[in-house]
Amino acid sequence: MALQMKQYNKKNREKKALYDKLYNEQNREKMALQKKQYNKKNREKILFYKKQYNEKNREKISLYKKQYNEQKKQEKLKGKKMHKKLIIIAIVTPLVLISVVAGSVYFSSECKYNPFTGTFVVDGKEYAHGTMKDAWACALEGGLPQSVISRLGK
Repeated sequence: MALQMKQYNKKNREKKALYDKLYNEQNREKMALQKKQYNKKNREKILFYKKQYNEKNREKISLYKKQYNEQKKQEKLKGKKMHKKLIIIAIVTPLVLISVVAGSVYFSSECKYNPFTGTFVVDGKEYAHGTMKDAWACALEGGLPQSVISRLGK
């Protein structure tokens, strides 16, 4: 009896394996077809929803891009304006200082030495010698006569 059961189980296993194999081959084709159809439907749905989403959000995205680009342009312009201001300040400030110094030197200490004779002139009166302070002020301007230079020594 045990032998018969073993033979019966062996035949049933072989039949079952054969049926499973046939069933799987038939179903494999059906499953593949169903999967393709399912993927195609889902792909179409996904594309449809993407299209709708993009149409709705395209305006928002373009608006955000425009705002972002305008903001960047304004930042660049601010930087350029500040750059121009700094250049103007860097050029104008030294010019003003130089003109103030030159004007103060010109108006405060005119050289009171006669360039031809080397005499010191104050209020129309001529003197043989001036003070060292007057000589130094004229020397700074470059207007000290040669006779005074030779008298003071180099």
